[in-house]
Amino acid sequence: MRAPVLVVGVFLFSSLAAIAQPIVGPEVVSAPLAANAPSRFTTAAVAMARDRAGVAIAWNMSADGGARIFLTRLDGSAHATGVTRTISSSDAGVDAFAPSLAAAPDGNGFVMTWVEVAPSGRIAAMYCRLDATLQPSEAWLLGLFPRLDRAPIVRTNGSTWIAVSGLLLRVQADGSLGETLNAGVSASDMIAGDVPQLIGREYRVGPEYTCSSRSICAPDHHSWEACPSTNGCRTYVQTYLLNFFSSFPQSVRFDVGNDTVPAIETDGRGTLIVWMRGSATSGGSVVAARVDSPDQFASSVQLPRVVGTFGADALPSTVDVASDGDRYLIVWRTKSPAGDHDVVAASLDRDGRVVNIPIASTSVGEGAPSVITLANGTFLVAYEKIGAGERRIAGRIITFGARRRTTD
Repeated sequence: MRAPVLVVGVFLFSSLAAIAQPIVGPEVVSAPLAANAPSRFTTAAVAMARDRAGVAIAWNMSADGGARIFLTRLDGSAHATGVTRTISSSDAGVDAFAPSLAAAPDGNGFVMTWVEVAPSGRIAAMYCRLDATLQPSEAWLLGLFPRLDRAPIVRTNGSTWIAVSGLLLRVQADGSLGETLNAGVSASDMIAGDVPQLIGREYRVGPEYTCSSRSICAPDHHSWEACPSTNGCRTYVQTYLLNFFSSFPQSVRFDVGNDTVPAIETDGRGTLIVWMRGSATSGGSVVAARVDSPDQFASSVQLPRVVGTFGADALPSTVDVASDGDRYLIVWRTKSPAGDHDVVAASLDRDGRVVNIPIASTSVGEGAPSVITLANGTFLVAYEKIGAGERRIAGRIITFGARRRTTD
C-alpha cells in the first residue's frame, strides 16, 4: 500500500491543520449476481453495519425462484469471510428487497429490516434479529401496505428504532415492538437515539396559477393543460419538500428538485443533512447543511455548503454519508460525459474543508453507493456495477492520514 501523501503548505505567523489526502484502495468485486430492488425502492445496493465482531453486509439476489436477502461478514480488506446466510421469504413466490442493517444495542449481532413483494402486489415490511454469526431469528411483520414509498430503515444508538411509512417503532430487547411514534416523515435516513432524527423527501403536484393565453405558459414548469372554458392553460409544478423529524416534524419547500433521497449523519457534536439539489434532467449540486439543533433546521438547509456536482440523468439516485468524528464522507452516483454512471465522494471536515474523491469510473456503470465507518480515518464504500448483462457488488476502502498541526 502506498504511504499517505501529505500536502503541507508554508504558513507565516499562523498555525493551520494540514489535510491528509485520502487513499482509495483497490476495488474488491463480487461474482455476478442476479436481481435488484425494483425502481420504486430507491435504495443503496447493499446495507452495511458494524458490531463488536466487525462488519456485516446484506444484499439481494435471485435464489429459489425469487429475490432473497443474503448476508455475510467482511474482513479488514472488504473481502467476504465466513458463512453466508439467507433470509427466507415468508411465503412462496414472495420477493425480498431493500435490506437495512444496524448493530444490536449490546453490540452483539444486528437488527435487519427489508421489504417483501408478493405476486399480488401486496407489500410487507419485515424485520428480524441476527446473532453474532448472522443466524436470523424468525421474521416479524412490521406492517402490510398497498404501496410503500420508502423501504423500512433501522438504526441503533442505545435504542433500536425502525422507521416505516411515517411511523417510528422502538424495538425492545426481546425483539418485540414497543413504543410507536407518528413522525409524519417518510424517512430515507435516520439517526437513532432517545429521540431519533429522520430525514426524507416528498413531492407534491398541484396547479399554481392560470394563464390567460397558452402562449405565455411558463416553459420551465413541469407540465400544463388547457383550461376547459378558455384559451388559457393551467401550469402544474412539482414542489419538493425536505422533511425533518426531531421531536416534531418540519418541512422546507424547494421549488426545483429531483427524485433522489437525502441522507443524515452525526459526528457526535451536530447533525449533517446531505441531498442533491437541482433538476435531475439538467444536473445540479450535492449539498450539505450542518444542523446544530433541531430548531435551526429550516434556516440551515436554506444555505447549504456545495460539496460536489452530479450530471444530468433520467434515473433516480441515492446519496449516503458516514462520519468518523473528524470528518464526514459523502458518496453519490453521477452520470459521466460518456453517458455511463460513476461513483464519486467528498470529505467534509470540521473546518468546512471539502476534498473531492473519485471512487469508481469505469465504462461499466457504477451506482447505488453506500458508506460505513470502519475506524477513525477509514471508511468502506460499497456500490454496484452493472454492465455486459451482469450485476456485481464492489467496494473500496478509503483511508485518511492522521490530522497534524503545522506551525511556522
